[in-house]
Amino acid sequence: MSQSFGSDADLVGVRGLMQEVFPHPERFTVERLAWSYRQHPRGGAAVGRCFDAQEKQIGNYALVPLELSCGTKRILLGLGVDLAVSPSARGTGTFRSTVQDAYDQAQRQGFAGILGIANAQSAPRMVETLGWKHLPSLATRLLFASGFGRGFSAPYTPSLLATEPFHSLLNKLSFSNTVGWQQCWDSDLLRWRLSMPGAQYSLHVLDDCMAVSTTDSVLGVRIAVLLKVFGRSDVASVNGSAVAMRLARHHKTPIVVHWGINPVLSGRGAPLPKRLQPSPLEVVLHVFDESHDSSGIRLDSFELLDFDAY
Repeated sequence: MSQSFGSDADLVGVRGLMQEVFPHPERFTVERLAWSYRQHPRGGAAVGRCFDAQEKQIGNYALVPLELSCGTKRILLGLGVDLAVSPSARGTGTFRSTVQDAYDQAQRQGFAGILGIANAQSAPRMVETLGWKHLPSLATRLLFASGFGRGFSAPYTPSLLATEPFHSLLNKLSFSNTVGWQQCWDSDLLRWRLSMPGAQYSLHVLDDCMAVSTTDSVLGVRIAVLLKVFGRSDVASVNGSAVAMRLARHHKTPIVVHWGINPVLSGRGAPLPKRLQPSPLEVVLHVFDESHDSSGIRLDSFELLDFDAY
């Protein structure tokens, strides 16, 4: 698989398009694009692009490696990110051309298909227009915190995992659940994911797990967002209420939100209405080889840290 995408000038072209299309243009820096497209430990992204007659980039769709496993079964997909078409090129076929170029690049790099995380408006277009499969929605819920929230928390820095108590716990974590489809995590992937430029994460050590969090604001209210939980290899269930209390104490907010599913995460919660969610998310799947049996592929463990929402 390719280990890099194009030149720095190519990244500048992508940045220009992203900043033209999306809000919060400060998010799209050459540094962040290089992290996403070039530095993934599983290899480089497959990037579909389209240009106008003046060689200005007007379409982009990047597929970042995402390996899923279920027992002994594995499938290498491209996680779809940064899908954009310049406003000047809409209605000209640029969308289809860009997506097709991404398909071609991905197949050359050995991807079996694409997993997309789309908003509520984009998901129907991917399914109805491009023939993708809509996977079951993953819920967003408000976690109920209880207990004392004992543990240790710290803002993430590149050296944090080499310090105690994180270093000792890292060797005791289970990066996979016993059953179901999930991303193939390991310590290298975790370090890469936590190094996303511009992101601000906190790590939390509890008796039964390590958790990753960040903060957000919904309707002007600051909330803590639980991004991922990795349980210890010797525990079958993580106390989600204690995790929520640890986050609430660290971030000094009583509101803790979790999106996705993690079968080892126990504890009570309440569904969060979509109108209050930071960004309603839907999961779609496309497998290139129609002979591949994709009917059983689903996400049995998948949380916000499994892609780049934060």
